[in-house]
Amino acid sequence: MKVVILPGAGSAGLTWETVAARLDASIHPLPDLPSVEEIATSLLDELPDSPELVLVGASLGAMVALELTHRRPIAGLVLLAAGFGVTVSDEVLARFDDPEPNFLARMARGGVAEKTEAMIKARLLDFEARGVDVLAHHLRTLAAYEPTAPSPAVPTVVVQGELDRSVTLADHVELARQCRGVLRPIAGIGHSAYLEAPDEVVRLTQQVIFEAEGAGHA
Repeated sequence: MKVVILPGAGSAGLTWETVAARLDASIHPLPDLPSVEEIATSLLDELPDSPELVLVGASLGAMVALELTHRRPIAGLVLLAAGFGVTVSDEVLARFDDPEPNFLARMARGGVAEKTEAMIKARLLDFEARGVDVLAHHLRTLAAYEPTAPSPAVPTVVVQGELDRSVTLADHVELARQCRGVLRPIAGIGHSAYLEAPDEVVRLTQQVIFEAEGAGHA
């Protein structure tokens, strides 16, 4: 079973390295393209050529993962910090029109519940590797996307940080319902479970791998 990580908006994937190493997963930062459909198409050639593929996606990466289920065989999904579609407010998007000098630092702080300097720095370096423009483009792409549920359904876990201020619990529940999956809240964390609770993200991904392997041999 191969595991592919699809990071969120504006991410270079640097904050996923701990999880990726433990899962022997490849990280595929999302290209700067104007639609989720185009991003998914562009990734097809770089994904492992295996029907036994588990996609782990956060935020925009979760939406790209859903889109990929309609384009190639996928064995399982781990979806973090996302609903069935993700609302991005006009107020948030307007901040990119004239970003202040410490704009990315503020975005980095907002994504974690326990605001340790190490976590904030990790998120900031990750955003800086792609830049403000890519983050802005990705968020606009995310706001415009209307997903379609995987058909047939595959083993799916939706991971919700209970202190996530960007995506509501109700939105996470709807994503799990549409995917016929299960919701797994994690206490005490925010929008970045892969950074704040890597052990739990690894465990839940291994659970999906186990279920996908069982489904493949049923």
